[in-house]
Amino acid sequence: MSLLRAALTLIILGPGILAPADALVLERVEVRRVWNGWGLCEFAGPGTVRVAVEDCGLLGYRGVLVVEETGIFPAYVVDCQQPEHEPLAARGLIADVSARELGHKGAMLILWK
Repeated sequence: MSLLRAALTLIILGPGILAPADALVLERVEVRRVWNGWGLCEFAGPGTVRVAVEDCGLLGYRGVLVVEETGIFPAYVVDCQQPEHEPLAARGLIADVSARELGHKGAMLILWK
């Protein structure tokens, strides 16, 4: 009998602030990336908060958003920041989020692949 072992990569971003994305922006990015094979091979699914982070190497990671005084939400990295923009971390931000009600709240983003 053989024993299979899977390596789990765990990334923690934060603490920091969440920035609300404009309505449907991250959903549209997600659709384009999946359809064109640009870093995503599946859709986030219902009830999942779509996030955009600084590091493009995190595209397709899943995880949870732990939001201060609000709760824990499933998350999926669907976009990343272009290099010519000021880094999110330089502004105290950890991610743009599709759920506007989570915008401007403190949070931690825990991701795995």
